[in-house]
Amino acid sequence: QYLTVLVDKVEKICEAYGQRNDSMVMCMTGCPNGCARPYLAEVAFVGKVLSSYLMLLGGGYYGRRLNKIYRGSVSEPEILAILRPMIKRYALERLEGEHFGDFLIRSGYIATTTEGEN
Repeated sequence: QYLTVLVDKVEKICEAYGQRNDSMVMCMTGCPNGCARPYLAEVAFVGKVLSSYLMLLGGGYYGRRLNKIYRGSVSEPEILAILRPMIKRYALERLEGEHFGDFLIRSGYIATTTEGEN
């Protein structure tokens, strides 16, 4: 249920940079087994302990590319501090039709997953 709170805060950041109507695939789960498919989202959080999340980036918008671990343990203030400059840069530098996960890879925030853990 916390995801809705976080999404509201991320949407405010998106609105500030004119990205309110662009969709971003975001997933949050408390279970590391992957049932909620966090490993396919452009931005994902897997709960480690209360208010601390594994942050993953770079999954495919259509669920055809796995994301990768970006940070091992982040809190809400850290999540927002990390995403704010990424979203700002996305608003300024994205290619036409480019999704957020693709932008994160193209701009060097995270490497693309080619196979297995690579």
